[in-house]
Amino acid sequence: MAMPNQVTAAEQRAQMIANIFNYGIERLQPLPPVSFNPANQTQVTIQPQNVGLVRGFLVKVAGTITNTNTGASGVALTRTQFGASNALRNIVFTDTNNQTRHQTQGWHVGLVNSAKQPMVMGAAYSPNVPVNYGNNWTVQSAPSSISVATGDGVVQFYYYIPLSYSKFDLRGAMWAGITNAVAQLQLEINPTPVVASGDATGAIYSGNTGGWKSGSTVTISVWQDYIDQIQLANTPAGPQPLVPSDLLQTLYCLNNTTLTGLTVSQDYGVPFGNWRQFLSTVIVYDNAGTLNVGSDINDFKLMTANTSQIWKMGPDEAALLARSTFMADPPNGTYYFDSRQRPINTQQWGNVQIMVNPSVVTSSASVLWVGWEYFTQANQVTNAQSLPTGG
Repeated sequence: MAMPNQVTAAEQRAQMIANIFNYGIERLQPLPPVSFNPANQTQVTIQPQNVGLVRGFLVKVAGTITNTNTGASGVALTRTQFGASNALRNIVFTDTNNQTRHQTQGWHVGLVNSAKQPMVMGAAYSPNVPVNYGNNWTVQSAPSSISVATGDGVVQFYYYIPLSYSKFDLRGAMWAGITNAVAQLQLEINPTPVVASGDATGAIYSGNTGGWKSGSTVTISVWQDYIDQIQLANTPAGPQPLVPSDLLQTLYCLNNTTLTGLTVSQDYGVPFGNWRQFLSTVIVYDNAGTLNVGSDINDFKLMTANTSQIWKMGPDEAALLARSTFMADPPNGTYYFDSRQRPINTQQWGNVQIMVNPSVVTSSASVLWVGWEYFTQANQVTNAQSLPTGG
């Protein structure tokens, strides 16, 4: 039992967090933008400033898509299900300890960004009041189609690449106020934003020939979201930030992959790696280039190693639960499973899988796109079972 004047560890931790927000200065600092010709370059590496407690990065991708099929027989480009969120194909963040926290794609980050707030990120609504509230700014853009006559379409999309779980939940935040190490944010734009035929799930547009406009540039702008003026303590190792160590030792991660080998009416396991706390799982059933709304899925089940069934639901029930998260339906073929209120703890539960039971498998090209969102500890991730890689 603590003495009356003795401060407990929990009270000390709470006071440190309170001081971060009471005395720290929240900053959204623009880093130098990068403009490049996508015919010559598709990947950029952003080096964050070595300052403050970093919560994440706001990223804007802006470029022009052109329809190159000219003439009377030319047809329009049609925006795909994931549309402008496919502007970035790969997103990789490596921290100052050389730990890879994020290795995923734009569509996954876009979904997670939207799932963590009341409505889809960047969306606007029109309330029934006699004032001009509504969708008045072109914050994000990608026309639903690009005709031969129009020729071009401006694409602009925002992503938030999180390091801490949220603005006020600082688990995963990175202390950048050091001089002996650097972090890197690698961003790769989609080299094939238009698919003329075949599977267009990972493209921005489909249905014709086209791509990033020849001779034009794509611009990537990044803002560093961090808290400055963090109080420091003098230690034998030098000044150290007064931030609870468990926040800095926690890694908040986003990963994705593709899984193949599905069989009609047979359970297919989507595994959860060990030593992690999973907050959400996204499964996209790309049925050989077709994204359906439940007609090719029998059910989903969450199973533990001892074959205990935690839950079982059909595609309609999964869609119902997704609506309570996004306040809208996600893109066709997309199933979002939220566990952030009670994370799936694979240290506690052992081996866990979501079983996907398809009712239609068109061909060997039928695949699952899977995205995971989870916490892990920096001192545990090196010993943990890896998640499948790919994508």
